Amino acid sequence: MSLWSNWLRHCLFTAKIAGSNPVRDIINNTSFFMKNKKQIDQKRRQLYNLNEINNRILKILAYNTNLSLNIRWKYILKLTKLHKNSYLSKVHNFCVLTGRSKSVFKNIKLSRIKFRNKASFNKIVGISKTSW
Repeated sequence: MSLWSNWLRHCLFTAKIAGSNPVRDIINNTSFFMKNKKQIDQKRRQLYNLNEINNRILKILAYNTNLSLNIRWKYILKLTKLHKNSYLSKVHNFCVLTGRSKSVFKNIKLSRIKFRNKASFNKIVGISKTSW
């Protein structure tokens, strides 16, 4: 069984004992996971900002063919010692309102669903629903 199904069974079992609403408890716990995911992404962004210059310098030196192979190898080793979350490829865009990770517009940081909702009710300045 997966970790998720074990966690779900545990929540349902404890909810029966406590006499609470299991659906509400699961929703509350998933919002905790969403906050945790946002915090992880924020930490990745901070690590990338801290190590960006150092990372680029090391890459330039490591792949410079004018340097000897021994020196380049030392820089490659230093690159591998960097924290794994300090790379731009680890940073992921999330919707600001829902925390959705898929189909997020980069410039406004909203998912397509929330963007459509806000645009249809004229909540976004300069965007209005069109019909022809």
